[in-house]
Amino acid sequence: MRDYGSVISKQFMTEKHRADVIAESISDGVFLLRGEEVLYLNQVAKNILGLDSEVVLQKNSLRLTDSQIFRNKDALAIILKVKSYVLPLEFACVIHGRKFYFRICSHPVFSEFLQEGTALVDEIVNQLQSSTLIFAEDITVIRENQEARSEFLAHLSHDVKTPLSSLTLAIRLLKKMIDEIPNPTHQALIVNCSNDIDRLRILIEELIKASCSEPTHKTPDI
Repeated sequence: MRDYGSVISKQFMTEKHRADVIAESISDGVFLLRGEEVLYLNQVAKNILGLDSEVVLQKNSLRLTDSQIFRNKDALAIILKVKSYVLPLEFACVIHGRKFYFRICSHPVFSEFLQEGTALVDEIVNQLQSSTLIFAEDITVIRENQEARSEFLAHLSHDVKTPLSSLTLAIRLLKKMIDEIPNPTHQALIVNCSNDIDRLRILIEELIKASCSEPTHKTPDI
C-alpha cells in the first residue's frame, strides 16, 4: 500500500527547498517572522540586519529582541516598525562598505491559505500561522540613478545661472537706455532678449524644483 503521507512530505520538502533556493538567489531581503521570533531569513536579510551566518547556526532560535546579535540596530528598528505599518517604508543601510536602498513592506500569512497534511507538514503549517512575511525590495539602482540625475541637474542649473545673471544685468541696463536707441529694430531685439531671459529663468527654477523632489514613504538613512 502506498504511503501517501510520505509522498506529501517529500513533495512539500522539495517545494520548500526550491523556495529556499529562489529566496537566496534574489537581491531582495526576505524575512519570515512570528511575533518577535525569526522563522526564516535569506542572506540579503541577514546582511541588512548585520547578522553573521555563524551566529544563526549556533542558535536554535532567533528573536528580534536578541538585539545584541544584530549589528545594524537601526535596520532592526525598521523591521520591527514595518510589521505594524500600513504603507511601505524606504530606508538605506551600509552593507559590506556600500550603501544600499530598500523599499520594505509586510504581508501577514493567513492560516486559511495553509493546507494541513502529514505530521511534518502540520508542524511547519503551525509555525507559519499568525506569521508575517516581510520583503525588502532592493531599489539601490533606482535611487542611485535619481541621485546622479539630481546632482547633474544641480551642477547644470548652477553653471547656467551664473552666465544668466550676467545677461540679466546687461539686458536691464540696456532696457533703461532703450529710449536713447534710435533704431526700432534694436529696441525690439532688446525687448525680445529680456523676455527670453525671463522664460529661461523660469525653466531653470522648474528644473531645480524637479531635481529636489523627494520620493514618498521615505525614512531617514540608517
